[in-house]
Amino acid sequence: MREQKPPEKPGKGSFGAASAVSSLGTTMGVCIVGTFLLGRQMDIWFGTSPLWLIIMTVLGVAASFKALFDYAGKQ
Repeated sequence: MREQKPPEKPGKGSFGAASAVSSLGTTMGVCIVGTFLLGRQMDIWFGTSPLWLIIMTVLGVAASFKALFDYAGKQ
């Protein structure tokens, strides 16, 4: 009689990789675009032309890299 292989864990294979990449891409995009828009709106409210836009965009990029490193640490 043949030995049966244990079932694979969910999320393995090409579909698991594709879902992980799309989830990470969505997270990074939302971080960057969301903070960009927030910074733009804060500039309108406070009358400081590119100041908050730059600050918030840099924070969004930093948050997206943190999400990337957190994901890479789990793998």
